[in-house]
Amino acid sequence: MTGKFSRYQIGMLHMRTETVDFWDEYNNEAGRFPASNFSVIRVRRELLKRSYVGLMLLNRDDVQSADYHRSGGLDANFPLTDRIVINGAIAATSGPDEVNDDGTVTAMSSHNMASSIGFSYDSDLWELKLSHLSIQENFNAEMGFIRRTGIRNTDLWRR
Repeated sequence: MTGKFSRYQIGMLHMRTETVDFWDEYNNEAGRFPASNFSVIRVRRELLKRSYVGLMLLNRDDVQSADYHRSGGLDANFPLTDRIVINGAIAATSGPDEVNDDGTVTAMSSHNMASSIGFSYDSDLWELKLSHLSIQENFNAEMGFIRRTGIRNTDLWRR
């Protein structure tokens, strides 16, 4: 379901999947995706002429076990002028703690954040972009995709 109410844009989705058995050719073993409920909600509030602030919440609950995954994030975009834009986002994930092979426990509620901030200037003669991205070790984009965790990256691009 999606819609717009005044200056708010809203999107919601809920679905339930069935259990799926599969063969993992890479590890040469059988696997199983359990039946799960997935829910997503996105709310975005328009500010001024072209700015916005948004919120997204994601949830997955296994039907037959206590396994779960939760994600939440905020994002914003602020065009200060026709040429200058500042944007940013922050997200966190949580799920059950993981027990490692050596018996230690990794608390999934720590080091579980990702954030980005960006600045851009665009003119007829040149363009400048500065951005910073941080993804902590336990950030788990289970209902999305990231290439790797445990990174910090700052980029400066000009043309």
